[in-house]
Amino acid sequence: ELALSCDTPDATIYYTTDGSKPYQIGGRGPSGTVYQQPIRIARTMCLRAVAAKDGWVPSRTVTHTYVFLNNVAVQSAQPPGFPTSWGNVAADYEMDPDILATPEYSGQVNAALLSLPSMSLVMAVDDLFNSQTGIYANSGAGGIGWERPGSIELIYPDGTEGFQVNCGVRIQGGYFRQPSACRKHSFRLLFKGAYGPTKLRYPLFGEDAAQEFDTVVLRAGANDGYTWSGNESNAQFTRDQFVRDLQLGTGNASPHGNFVHLYVNGL
Repeated sequence: ELALSCDTPDATIYYTTDGSKPYQIGGRGPSGTVYQQPIRIARTMCLRAVAAKDGWVPSRTVTHTYVFLNNVAVQSAQPPGFPTSWGNVAADYEMDPDILATPEYSGQVNAALLSLPSMSLVMAVDDLFNSQTGIYANSGAGGIGWERPGSIELIYPDGTEGFQVNCGVRIQGGYFRQPSACRKHSFRLLFKGAYGPTKLRYPLFGEDAAQEFDTVVLRAGANDGYTWSGNESNAQFTRDQFVRDLQLGTGNASPHGNFVHLYVNGL
């Protein structure tokens, strides 16, 4: 049972569970549900909340993602709000049934989901998938005109404190941002005052690396496995970062990187 509160007397709390902002400045007003009693959290859910009061500037939007591992294992192949196809190819979001049906692997799923930190990207569905304005649906387009607001959370399975930050989100990459080249794209997070803090201040890559960031890339690793031209079965998604880590380990300059499970609106 999740209780929401605000210290400002007579403020109204609005919340959403579909990734959209609960309250918009500029005439559109509240789009969320008015909070009246504790909210039952019994499934994977991305909850966003904001407090508002007439004549006052609304609070910042706070986002918390709640992940239930058993929900992840059986997530729908066609979840509501997500595209049902990409071009002529039917979309398929479920975890591979061959893995879940094989005892050798099925018993390892929850442990695997807890073996890495998770990051949760939460955005309005239209900002991702609207055919005219969504950044994922128009992944070949770039620049600030294709930047949308979102929230990013870092969640550690052992309870280590992570973060939740509001930021700008773009599709990142060169060749692999093209829909014809790859259906799994990378994201770029941009920390700007228009969304929240102007920098992410967190030791994301450890104490021996940078401690604050203007931008962070959530890299899908398309170039890492040569997952095209009939070579899909050989994809590793580890090679590039492994070589970068070797470069760092030998005392040379190299990009830092961590592996995470990425959830997009809980998926």
